[in-house]
Amino acid sequence: MKRREAVNLLYKIYNACQDITINAIQIDTINKENTYPDQDFVLLIKGKLSSSSHTILKVIAKNHNLEVSKRDGITIISNKSS
Repeated sequence: MKRREAVNLLYKIYNACQDITINAIQIDTINKENTYPDQDFVLLIKGKLSSSSHTILKVIAKNHNLEVSKRDGITIISNKSS
């Protein structure tokens, strides 16, 4: 997803999920070698999520044609894998 979409999604998730703090969610780039306008971004959520927040994340991701995955205790929202 592009940076603007990632920022908008960050605030949407923060407002929808009461157990996700603003310090627990961050925007990161997928490929560090690309230059800014063409970079793809992901949202990283650190910490344990309640089942209701996880369900909300899945719905938000689906509505934006994104996917939710988990790696090393971090929830990742990114473009769907091809």
